[in-house]
Amino acid sequence: MKGTVVLCLQELVEKRFGAEKWKQALRTAGLSEVRLFSTLEDVSDEQVFALAGIVSKTTKIPRERLREMFGEYWSNQYAPRIYGSYYCSASQVTTFIHGRASYDRGDACGCELPQPLR
Repeated sequence: MKGTVVLCLQELVEKRFGAEKWKQALRTAGLSEVRLFSTLEDVSDEQVFALAGIVSKTTKIPRERLREMFGEYWSNQYAPRIYGSYYCSASQVTTFIHGRASYDRGDACGCELPQPLR
C-alpha cells in the first residue's frame, strides 16, 4: 500500500481520539512515535493491517467499525482534500483516468471540491 493510507489513518485517529492514541499505536507496533510516513512511500500490507489492528485495540473500536470510519473519513475528508484535482473535470471514468496525467504535472484545476456526504 502507499503511505497515503497510513496518513489517512493517522489523521482519523488524531482527530477522533487524539495524537497520543496515534503515538501509542506506533509504539505498540514497534515504531518510533515520531515516525513519518510519506504519501508515496510503499508500506507493506502486513504493516498497515497490523497498525490498524493496534489502533482498533488502542481506541477500543471494533475492527469492522474502524474500517467503516476509515472509509467515511477517506471518502468525505481525506481524498477530496488530497486528490480533489482528480475529480474536478471528470464527468466520466475515462476523463477521470486521463486526468491523472495533468495531476502528475501538478496542474491546478481551479474547481470547487464536492461537499462531504452527511
